[in-house]
Amino acid sequence: MSTPSSKNPSSFQMSIQAVINGLTNNLPSTLRVMNVNGSSMNISDVVARFQAILVVLLAVTKTKVAYAAAVAARKAEEASDHVFYKGVITNLEQIFGPGNSAALAPFGIAPPKPRAAPSTATKAIATVKAKATRTARGTLGKKQKQAITAEVQPSLQVFNADGKPLDPATGTPLTSAPTTVPSTPAPPTSTHS
Repeated sequence: MSTPSSKNPSSFQMSIQAVINGLTNNLPSTLRVMNVNGSSMNISDVVARFQAILVVLLAVTKTKVAYAAAVAARKAEEASDHVFYKGVITNLEQIFGPGNSAALAPFGIAPPKPRAAPSTATKAIATVKAKATRTARGTLGKKQKQAITAEVQPSLQVFNADGKPLDPATGTPLTSAPTTVPSTPAPPTSTHS
């Protein structure tokens, strides 16, 4: 007879249950006592001991199932629980002030950590990255934008109510393909006499 593995409780449970069934249903009536590990035991005591072992093994199985269910429930609620917790903490910080460590300490709220000043190396890296980003995007400063001028000659096209082009200078319909007339500002008039 092989010894069941103690690492797999379900197979051990099945083995014990099979022995109990065999002792209660298939044992010759003449056999009333067994020698177990050097001790003489009544068959009823052997069955009772096996049943006690089964109770322990089944308790472990039930506890594992309950534990797995509890872990699953915790995971399902964890995100909403954190949101609720953060909402309460935020409200308490609004009531007492986020820097009021004396008032917030009884609630287990530590004051916010002061922001660490960036190191010289971090500042240098940030400056280089900013310049590289401006170059890559073609970003210009205020003075650089003002230096850019466009030399565009605007044109004007006029249409009548029928959608036919008109000559902008005369207002008469055009008989040929429309031409564009550049709009030029009128010369300034002198008011001096």
